Parts: sequence; C-alpha cells; structure tokens
Amino acid sequence: MKLGNFLKIFFLLLLGAGCFQVRAMDNNAFVRGFQSMVEEAARFAQEQEIAREAEVVKYEGWLASESPEKKAFATKKLASLDERSKGWDATGRQFLGIGADALKGWHDVQLAQQREAVELKKVQEKAKIEAAGNAYANIERMKLFLAPDNLKRIGLIAGSVIGVSIVSYYGTKLAYEQIAARLGKPVLVRETSKLNFTDYCKQKLLGYVPVKPTMNDIILPEAVGKAVMTLADDTKHAYETGMPFRNLLLYGPPGTGKTMFARIMAYYSEMDYAIMTGADFSQFKPGEDIAQLHKLIQWAKNSENGLIIFIDEADVFLRNRSKLNDQGVKLLNAFLSHTGDESDKFMFVFATNHPEVLDPAVLSRIHKKVYFPLPGQVEREALLNLYVDKKIRKDVRYVMKGKEEIEIRPKISDEISAEFIKQMGTRIDGFAGRDIMQMVGEMAYEVYRSPECMLTPEIFDSVVKQKIEQHKQDLEFIQGGDYSAQIK
Repeated sequence: MKLGNFLKIFFLLLLGAGCFQVRAMDNNAFVRGFQSMVEEAARFAQEQEIAREAEVVKYEGWLASESPEKKAFATKKLASLDERSKGWDATGRQFLGIGADALKGWHDVQLAQQREAVELKKVQEKAKIEAAGNAYANIERMKLFLAPDNLKRIGLIAGSVIGVSIVSYYGTKLAYEQIAARLGKPVLVRETSKLNFTDYCKQKLLGYVPVKPTMNDIILPEAVGKAVMTLADDTKHAYETGMPFRNLLLYGPPGTGKTMFARIMAYYSEMDYAIMTGADFSQFKPGEDIAQLHKLIQWAKNSENGLIIFIDEADVFLRNRSKLNDQGVKLLNAFLSHTGDESDKFMFVFATNHPEVLDPAVLSRIHKKVYFPLPGQVEREALLNLYVDKKIRKDVRYVMKGKEEIEIRPKISDEISAEFIKQMGTRIDGFAGRDIMQMVGEMAYEVYRSPECMLTPEIFDSVVKQKIEQHKQDLEFIQGGDYSAQIK
C-alpha cells in the first residue's frame, strides 16, 4: 500500500472519531453517517490488499526470469510489499477499532441518556406532588399565623426584639464614646503619653514599661535649668494636692528643647501629656476647627492623671485678633472660653518663636513665661557628649550574615578627647540642641559605614564641616543676609 493511501485511511478515521466526540449526542443521522464512513474505510483497505496481491503475483513471475537484475529487483520489491502488509494489518486493525469503539461509546451514551430521562421524569412527578402538599401546608400555616391571638404574641415578640436592638445599639454607642473619651486620641493630638487601648493592654496585661525621659536628658543654661526645675516642682505639687494648674509659655529659637521639656515635666509630675501644633487647625473646614477644639478639651477633662497640653507654634492661631480673619477670631474666642477659669484637670504649655504676636487675652491667661536661648559653649559640649554617648557609644545593632545574627557595637577613638569635644563645641557656635542631635546622628551613619565601625576625628570633623555649611545656608535663607562671620 502506498504511503498516501495509508495516510488517507488514517486521517479519515481520525477526523471521523474527532467529529463523533464533538457531536456524539446530536442525533442518530450523524452516527449512521459515521458508521458508513468506517465501512467505506474498510472497503478501501480491502481494495488496497487486492492490489498488493496482484503486485506479488507479478514480481513472483519475475523470479523465474534469467536476468539477474530483474530477479534482484523482484526479491526486493516482494520484501517491501510483505513489510507494508504486516504494518497495515496492525495499523488498520487499530484505526478501524477506533470506529467500533466510538460507535459502542455512542450507544452507551444513548442508553445512559434514556435512563436519565426516566429518572428525571420520576423526580419531576415527585416534586409536583410535594409542591402541592407544601402549598396546602403553607395555606394552613398562614391561617394559623393570621389568627388574632397569634398576631398579638408576634407583635409583642417583635416589639421586644426591636426594643432590645435599640437599647443595645445606643448602649454600645455610649460605651464606645466613653471608652474613646478615656482611651482614644483627638485628631488634633499628634503625640500623647495618655494610654490608648493598645498601650493600655500592653502595660496592664503584659507589664510593658515605656522608657521615660528625665531631667538629665535635657541640657539648658544654668539659670534656665533652675527656672524650669522650679516649674516642674510646682506642677508636680499642684497635681499631688489637687490645686489648679498654671499655664506656661516657653519661647525662643527653634530646637532649643521646649517640646522635650514639656514631655519631661509631664513624666516628672507623673501626669500625661499631649502634643499638637497651632497649624493643625488649618486642616479643618470653617466650624470643624471649633468642634475639634471642644473634643480636645472634653478629652482633657477625662484625664485621670492630669494632662499637660503642649501647643507648638501657638502664635499661628492665638495671635492678635487684629491679624486674624473672621473664622480665626471665632476659633480664638472658643479657645478663650475654655481657658477663662483655672483647671485642676489640665494645663496648657504654649511654645512660640514670636511671643510678641500673641493676643493680649491669651497672654493674660499665662502664669509663667520662660525664655529658651541657644546653647552656649558649655551646653554645646554637654550636648555633644550626651548624644555621642546615646547614639554611638551605647548603640547596638544586629545584622544577618548568612544565617547568623551578628552584633555590632560602634567604637570611639581615643583621640575623641574632652579637649577635642571642646574644640568642636566652639566651631558649632549658633547651633540649637536639635541641630547638634541631628549632626551626631549623621556621624552614627558614617561610623556604621566605615570598615572599623569607629568614630574617628576624621569622621567627626567631616560631618561638622558639612553641618556648618548647611547651618550657614539656613541662616541666609531665614534672614536674607550673609552671617558667615557668626560661624567659627
């Protein structure tokens, strides 16, 4: 059999089998057509076998020829015909078997469909009977439901459920408001030591104790230090004796320790603190700022430990009313209405760089005013030692190298002596405490990047030079002049 004829039979049967799989459930006509196609393929194979036998007879006759070439060709041809015959016997049976299997599968499908149809009909009949019974049962239930006595009982139950739901809703809402008033945080407050729900659980249930700053963590000129220590003692005494608190004003250049002192005074007095800024009122629409101020005051009144409310940039919303718009005046008046009387629940600590712009009514409500100057030479040296000790000498980091955790402790060169610190303190004249803290933080970055992980005079000097240049630029931006002479 030629290869083309073999492929014809192969693709004919394969196409028929594929079509049958797609349309096996369409109709009987398609199946009959497919059966005819299989029979046609069988007839075609029989014709090919007859043709092969004719060729065999032909080439067997050549074997009797006297020509050696003709005998050799006949032998080769007969061997080829014999191999093809064997291949066709196996392959033909295989592919013709596909057709038989496909027809058998279709008959099985038809039988299964018939069985399913019978079962479906039984189910439908049963569903009709049950539906009729349910309809009758529903009618009887409806009659019973509409009976006057039952309607009364149902009304009583429904009313009770609604009543309990309303009481539960408003009771839960009231409880939430009470919890929020005690443990929540107003939108205006950026930072507070007053416990929220998470902190309350950590401290009460897990025994977590936060690190609290002390008076040793703030470096101030001697006179200022004595003044603020007196304020802290007075505040602590007022809290312990239940006397009214006194409002304070801290003024001076930025970064001189005003906010830090408010935190420390709160911890020293065993009170809570809340930190906000005057600029935060600008985020609200007209009227909302006053509502948020009321929430802040109500929250402060619920403080069990007494509350120090620290307002940074107080001049933004408490400035002279002649400089405010109508809404600003309304906010100022609302604030004044809450501070007209002294309170034993909370006190205000105002911070500003410009005390001269505050409204006279605000100034009249402030009992003590303290100026926080830039640190002098002694204070700068103390600040350098304080932050080098905190951020470098006592700092410990843990890094993963492969699967092992490595502890890294920075070292400080012996060349960083007291005399060296004094020289550096002289060079940074005009720096505020915050500037010095940030400068030492930059040194810590450089130390961890160095191979020895050590603070050396070279790292110290390099960072100081960079910060001096930045500080000079800041002064020029703020004051619009050249103040390089102030930088040693």
